[in-house]
Amino acid sequence: MIGDAEAIRRVEREALLAAGSRLNVLITGASSAVNSVVARFIHERSDRAARGFAAISCKDLQGVLFESQLFGHVRGSFPGAHQNKFGFVNTVPGGTIYLDDVSALGEGNQAVLLRYLETGEYMPLGGDRLQLAPHVRLIASTTVNLTG
Repeated sequence: MIGDAEAIRRVEREALLAAGSRLNVLITGASSAVNSVVARFIHERSDRAARGFAAISCKDLQGVLFESQLFGHVRGSFPGAHQNKFGFVNTVPGGTIYLDDVSALGEGNQAVLLRYLETGEYMPLGGDRLQLAPHVRLIASTTVNLTG
């Protein structure tokens, strides 16, 4: 990151701390574009940098499209699902998945994401059994105050 303002230096210090951690991260800020830059900064300075980075816009992908992008789907699970497809949890194993504007997710998607965060288990859309995902790091961002 480039800049001299104390706020930028503080964000950079916190991002470097997050990069050195194996924890999932929530970025809050006024600008989705800046949040995206911070997410990429964290990934590129982490031990996951060589393993892949995938981004999902939670505002643009809702419902089954979100679940399909994140967890994949089985053939026939929705119109246009002509073949099985792996989701990002499988295509960037050991890497980072960035969930932009996570506050835009509906309650159903939130519940599915929470189950994954708590257990590491997921079900591909249209699947019939839970699977254990390879470990990936989630970095989520929001421009909305989630506490109140």
